[in-house]
Amino acid sequence: MSRFFLQPKISALLASALGVVLLIAVVLPVSTVQAAINPQMNYQGKLTNASSVAVPDGTYNMRFWLNASSTAATSSALWTESLTGSGKVQVSNGLFSIMLGSSTPLTSVNFNQTLYLGVEIGGTSTPAWDGEMSPRKILGTVPAAFVAESAVSAENAFLLGGVASTSFLRSDEADTLAATSSSALLTLVQNGAGAVARFFSGVTEVLTILSNGNVGVGTSTPSAKFAVSGNMLVTGTSTLSTTTISNLTLATALLATSGGTGLSTITQNQLLIGGAGNTWTQVATSGLGLGNGTFLGLSDTQDSYTANRLIFTNSGATTLTDSASLVFNGTNFGLGSTTPSARLTIVGTAGTANTFTIASSTGSTTLAMLSNGNLELPGRLISAGVQWTSRNAPETNVSWVSIAYGNGTFVGISNTGTNQVMSSQDGVSWTTRVAAGNINWTAVTYGNGLFVAVASNGTNRVMTSPDGITWTARQAAEANYWYNVTYGNGRFVAIAFTGTNRVMTSPDGVTWTARA
Repeated sequence: MSRFFLQPKISALLASALGVVLLIAVVLPVSTVQAAINPQMNYQGKLTNASSVAVPDGTYNMRFWLNASSTAATSSALWTESLTGSGKVQVSNGLFSIMLGSSTPLTSVNFNQTLYLGVEIGGTSTPAWDGEMSPRKILGTVPAAFVAESAVSAENAFLLGGVASTSFLRSDEADTLAATSSSALLTLVQNGAGAVARFFSGVTEVLTILSNGNVGVGTSTPSAKFAVSGNMLVTGTSTLSTTTISNLTLATALLATSGGTGLSTITQNQLLIGGAGNTWTQVATSGLGLGNGTFLGLSDTQDSYTANRLIFTNSGATTLTDSASLVFNGTNFGLGSTTPSARLTIVGTAGTANTFTIASSTGSTTLAMLSNGNLELPGRLISAGVQWTSRNAPETNVSWVSIAYGNGTFVGISNTGTNQVMSSQDGVSWTTRVAAGNINWTAVTYGNGLFVAVASNGTNRVMTSPDGITWTARQAAEANYWYNVTYGNGRFVAIAFTGTNRVMTSPDGVTWTARA
């Protein structure tokens, strides 16, 4: 029988206390296609001392390693076997022969790589290991084994009729049929009357292809080109090659259920209506009044319609009606207008009722348009400036000259009087406030969270307040006749009627700088 001589004779001197020499030969049978093989390797050698004299007869402790490197530590070995105790190796005239893998199987070793065999001798009694022999011996093969190597290179261990084993599908476990080809991956030819293919899940037939081309899902006897027994879900777009169906037979979809009546065919130009008692009814569209001007001919609809008017139910929900105050012309929606000029056109009614109201989820009004055109927030009026209502100032013997709004508060200032500031949350009810000084205050503004007022005379001609109530005197850049102030782009700016530098600026309303 052909054999792999993994290593002819190998000899090495032991650098150990025993000082013996090991001459070895490893033999591996050639793999053949058979039911089973002995997964062990025959290993033969000769032990000699330093004088090349055979060691005394006896049983010797031996251990072996297979490593993927000639230098790596034995702790990284791919396989290790120790023959000690009752498993010690018999040596006669220095010769021994063992089967590697007899106590530690070799089945886990990947032999499709270069491997090195390491050997160590441990005496004849209690193992006293003398160190691994050096160098390790590389495992080789015989020329006949290159045929097997060719098969391995093709990822096949065996050939059957010259065809690689992986080219066949297995029936005893999951497998994959794959190829890269412009031809069909799988062609089945049925020349007889039997089915082309039947697929099962356990004992249940789930897919059937008959010789006449009929395909069945859930049925083994499909009577049409495609037959489904059970529920079917179609996602995406379903396209018919023709708009005419010459013969439509409904088997399951409209069968009688729970004692009701079913339909086996559909009549042209009729609608299907599901009724009480699990029944189906076909109704001719001509009986619905389509196209005769009566809007489907239903009893709760009008007999005529006006262009652009929207249909809604009456207050009793007994009939449909329309209104000239509710129209849609295809682009614009009109409420109270027959000719809406914008996407939404609302026309109010005569009187004092609001034009429209927006409320919160609790019913509280959040925004209302009054009949006079003003907008109203809760407690606040946003006037269009068209219609005005007189309000009482807290003092009438002073001259109110400027007003500003900020932080939810209106603030007015006067150039005369004792209390030269007044404030209001709504612009209706006002309260007097004490100014930083009783001088000729000329203007007030709001910006950056601060009210700022300027004056034409006095020592401190600027005052500030965060709330319009409490005021603090500030030093102007120059003692000019300051008569106006504003805020923008992150700074306050005031102008004067007199003085050398008639402009001053401030980033915070407190510290001012004269500008030429």
